[in-house]
Amino acid sequence: YSSSPTDLVASDAEPRGFDVAWSMRDDGKTDGITQYQLNVFGGGSKYSLFFGGRDCRLGCSERVDATLFPEITPKTRYILTIQARNAYGDSVASAPVEAETLADAPDRLESVNVSDVSESSLTVSWALPADNGAPISSFAIYVCEIRWSEAGDEHGPCVVSSAAGPSSTSKVVEQLPSGRNYTVHV
Repeated sequence: YSSSPTDLVASDAEPRGFDVAWSMRDDGKTDGITQYQLNVFGGGSKYSLFFGGRDCRLGCSERVDATLFPEITPKTRYILTIQARNAYGDSVASAPVEAETLADAPDRLESVNVSDVSESSLTVSWALPADNGAPISSFAIYVCEIRWSEAGDEHGPCVVSSAAGPSSTSKVVEQLPSGRNYTVHV
């Protein structure tokens, strides 16, 4: 079996990625490495990521992001180990290290619904998006007039802009001028 990788470190964390670096001992047991296996433990699951074999006695590094690891999520702590593989099998795993991704902006709203439309009010509702590790502080609701022209519909002024709290999923927007068409954005 190969020697175990050493000096595993995680750095440069972002919301959906981080760098890993490691090295191999110069002890004659590191020749013929065919691949490296990064073991990622997080969110109650284990994931195995594979890197091509190469000489890492002077150190190697890789970027772990959604291209390589689609399951990566913001504001999540991962425990990492790495193993080397040669023709005789897998090495013992390295000492574990932690990597924690950063928080990110909330996901976009998937749908916005308008109901209870009256002459001067309407109710806007939505499902809470994933907060991606940072609490949502508020939602802004924009109700904008649509003005029609022969060239097509054009947005007019936003007649109402109001904010809702972080766990809100609906808002009644009142005091709208009647007899107009509106578009709603949250």
